[in-house]
Amino acid sequence: MIRKCLGMTFLAFFVLCAAQAEVLTWRAVAGQQYETKMTVKESVTSPDSTTAKPVKSTTEMLSQDTAAERKSTISWLSSIPSFPRTSVEEGSSWTAKATVTYDFSAFGYKEPVTVSVPVSYTLLGLSESESRTYYHILAEWYPLTVLSKDIARRTGIARMSGHSVMDLYWDNRSGSPKRSTITEDIQYRFADTSSLLFKRETTEELKTVTDIVRARDIKQLNTQLQSQKVANVEVKQAEEGIVLSIENIQFEAESAVLTDGEKAKLTNIGKMLTVLANRRLSIVGHAANPAGSNDDELLALSTARARSVADFLIATGIRTADSVVASGLGGKKPIASNDTAEGRSKNRRVEIVIMDEGVQ
Repeated sequence: MIRKCLGMTFLAFFVLCAAQAEVLTWRAVAGQQYETKMTVKESVTSPDSTTAKPVKSTTEMLSQDTAAERKSTISWLSSIPSFPRTSVEEGSSWTAKATVTYDFSAFGYKEPVTVSVPVSYTLLGLSESESRTYYHILAEWYPLTVLSKDIARRTGIARMSGHSVMDLYWDNRSGSPKRSTITEDIQYRFADTSSLLFKRETTEELKTVTDIVRARDIKQLNTQLQSQKVANVEVKQAEEGIVLSIENIQFEAESAVLTDGEKAKLTNIGKMLTVLANRRLSIVGHAANPAGSNDDELLALSTARARSVADFLIATGIRTADSVVASGLGGKKPIASNDTAEGRSKNRRVEIVIMDEGVQ
C-alpha cells in the first residue's frame, strides 16, 4: 500500500511538473492537413481620412508538413512562433529571429518585400478549454526597414516601420497553434515626408491534428455504440484523449468482480476498440462518495475495479498487458450529486481513456 501511494504521489508530481515546464515544438503528421478559418480586418489611415476594407473570412486546408517546415500557419509569416530548445514554464521569455513578408502591390511594386525581425516571446500561462490545455503565449516584433533605391523610386516609400503583436494559444500535444490573433500597425513614410498607417487584425482558428483525429474517432465510436445498442456509455474528451465513460458499471456486491452482463458490454466495447488497436488505454475507476464514506476504501475499490476491467480486456485479447494501465480516483471526481441514487449511479463509473496517437 505504501509503495502504491508513493507511486501515485510521484506520478502526480511528474504530471504537475510536465504541465508547468515543457519543451514546445512544431509537429506534423506526414501528408495530413489542418482546417484553418481566418478572418482579416484591414484599414488605411492617411492625414485626411481612414478607409476600412471589407472584412474577409476564409476557410481552407493547410498542409501540416508545410506549416511545420515554415513554423507558421500564416502565409506572410515565417518562423513565428519559434521556441527555445529547453523547457518553458509560466513567465518564461525568449527571443528568436523570424521573417515577415509585406505586399507592396498597392504602391505599384509587384514583388513582395521580406523583412527580418527579432521576435520577443512570453509564456503567459496555461489555459483550459473543452477539457484541453493550451499554452498562452504573447509574441511581439517591431519591423523596420529602409527600402532599396529601386523600391523607393518605384513606390515613393523611403522606409517602413511598425509594431506587431500575436496573442497565441498553442496546442503542444498536436505541436501546432489552436488559435491566434495578430494585430499589426505598419507606417509607410514617403520621400516627401507624408505617411500612411496600415492596420491589420488577423484572427485564426485551427482544427489541429488532435482535433481532426478525435472528431473522426468520436463519430465512429458513437455510430458503433448506437448500432450495437450499448447502454450507459458516453463518449467525451479529456486532456489525454477520448473517454468512454461507462456509468453504473456492475460488479458483484462490494467487490471488483465483473458481473456477466458487464462482461458482455465490455466485449462489445472491445470490438469497437479493435479499429484503434494502435492506441494505448488508460482505465480509470471512480466511486460514489456519499456522506460518511471512507476515502481510502473508495480509492482502493475504484482502483481494483479499474484493474478488473483492464484484466478483462487483456484476457479477451482486446489489448496486450503493456498497452493498458489502470488506476483509481475514488470519489474525487464526481460528475453528479452524491445525495441522490441517480447521482451516485453516475459517479460509480469506469472510464476507458483512448490515448491520443503518440502518447505513451
